[in-house]
Amino acid sequence: MNRERWAPVVDRFLNDLRSFDFPGGSLDVRENVKFLGGNPGRWAHENFPQSACVISVEFKKFFTDEWTGEPDPKLVNGIGAAPGWTVTGLLESLQNEGTVSLNT
Repeated sequence: MNRERWAPVVDRFLNDLRSFDFPGGSLDVRENVKFLGGNPGRWAHENFPQSACVISVEFKKFFTDEWTGEPDPKLVNGIGAAPGWTVTGLLESLQNEGTVSLNT
């Protein structure tokens, strides 16, 4: 990804996730932590560098009991709501960059 071009969008996404009111406390949000995969994002960035900003998100399974595998409903609901929390900020960032128009 052209980080310079997409910095406002990515930074807003990261900051919004960090500020999300998660029931277990603040979320640990990091950028460029290596994981296997990434080919669809890489392909999109290579072929559409001015219009594609793929943000791959991985969640550590802290919302389940390590020994029993039982999910904690409060944490599951919280982590499920976190990505939606970022939508308004992402749209604002994209509009500020001139990438999308929010006019209907």
